[in-house]
Amino acid sequence: MKIFFKEIKNIVMLYIAYILLRVIFTTYKIKLPDNFKLPNEGFIYAFWHRKLFGAIPIYKKMKGIVKNTNLMITTHKDGELLSRVTSYFGFSQVRGSSTRDGLVAFKKSIKLLANNKVVAITPDGPRGPIYNIPDGFIAIAWMSKCKVVNLRCDV
Repeated sequence: MKIFFKEIKNIVMLYIAYILLRVIFTTYKIKLPDNFKLPNEGFIYAFWHRKLFGAIPIYKKMKGIVKNTNLMITTHKDGELLSRVTSYFGFSQVRGSSTRDGLVAFKKSIKLLANNKVVAITPDGPRGPIYNIPDGFIAIAWMSKCKVVNLRCDV
């Protein structure tokens, strides 16, 4: 019974976080370049970890892309919370990181990209080093032969 109430509390807190983020995102001013075009095939979105929440409203502005986008999120406990909140926004997830289930996430990303899906990755991750692109990110891009679109979010 205690576990049930804890899960209910988590669901309520995550939904409140979702609502608060929606309110905050309405204050964002989003400008996309006039010549901005997305690739017609699967591609990788790359954005820095510290700009994570700034990326969500930009995605929402680009109509139709959210349902094809898979966010790479760690399988750690904090990743579970992020996974749930981003699912409220309509995103799918690829679960794994360089320290846990990395090979699973790597293989799933390659498969999704081959099926013309979008994979969004924060190359530097929460542990850093900040603004550093690791070998795994380069390997996904190289093996999938997909374009990498840099998403810059200044908040």
